[in-house]
Amino acid sequence: MMRYAIIILILLLLVMQYKFWFDSGGLQQMEKLRHEIAIHKLQDQELAKQNDQLRAEVKDLKQGVDAAQERARSELGMVRQNEEYYQIVPQKTEKGN
Repeated sequence: MMRYAIIILILLLLVMQYKFWFDSGGLQQMEKLRHEIAIHKLQDQELAKQNDQLRAEVKDLKQGVDAAQERARSELGMVRQNEEYYQIVPQKTEKGN
């Protein structure tokens, strides 16, 4: 009788070990989820950096006219009234001369 109980307990232990190591929801699934979490943390860090940059830019635009003027000049090519704009175009040279 005791022999059967020991055999049953060993079989149960083996079944539980199989589920832990190889079945879905076991160790392999846990490692996969850890890897996915690490990837998401890196993505979150990158997005947080972008958010910080955007917040700083919005703050600059809200607080002062200088930032808006600088952006209008650099991105849109705008100039103030009574201001002259000069664009210097490099002269093309022929190769070999």
